Amino acid sequence: MLSSALVRLRQVTKSFGSRQVLTGLDLEIRPAHSVALLGPSGAGKSTLLSIIAGLLAPDGGSIERAPGVETVWIVQNAPMLNRRSALENIMVGALSLGAAEGVARSKAREAMQRLGLSDLARTRGHRLSGGERQRVAVARGLLAGANLLLVDEPTASLDADSRELVLRAIHGAVAASCAAVVATHDDEVARSCDEQIRLRDGRVT
Repeated sequence: MLSSALVRLRQVTKSFGSRQVLTGLDLEIRPAHSVALLGPSGAGKSTLLSIIAGLLAPDGGSIERAPGVETVWIVQNAPMLNRRSALENIMVGALSLGAAEGVARSKAREAMQRLGLSDLARTRGHRLSGGERQRVAVARGLLAGANLLLVDEPTASLDADSRELVLRAIHGAVAASCAAVVATHDDEVARSCDEQIRLRDGRVT
């Protein structure tokens, strides 16, 4: 039984060839709760996100998902419509749910304001900096209507002010009953989450 959990992992294992990436991992993801995944490169953070998203099958253990779980994965270096404006790129999140263009535009403008992007509304994707593209990706993901956010290094290219805006937006979604799993190398980002899990050699330490 899942009770209130959206996703529950029990004794999950995963290896690639002879390399064991995850070993007996347990994790419960609940609504209105944020989890930070910490660990060095190669610790298994991205593999775990892929398994949670259903994009990768574990070798062993079990995964239970509650009915109605909708997942969006906000990745580093997210694909961008380079010939479209930042506003149009963000609108994609709402349009994917069937929102009318006017509604999608209004929601995208609100998201841009929350993430300090309003001045870039008409800037085309190929003219955005790495940090600006990252914030656009976060804004787009937040409009996709998911109740489970998987976020991979959301602040890696950002200055302190932009990082604060991104964290505020993610935790705002959590306050509105989303769950968030955030992979990060940043201890400050991790401390902002409700729970911290540190991975090393495929295990929780």
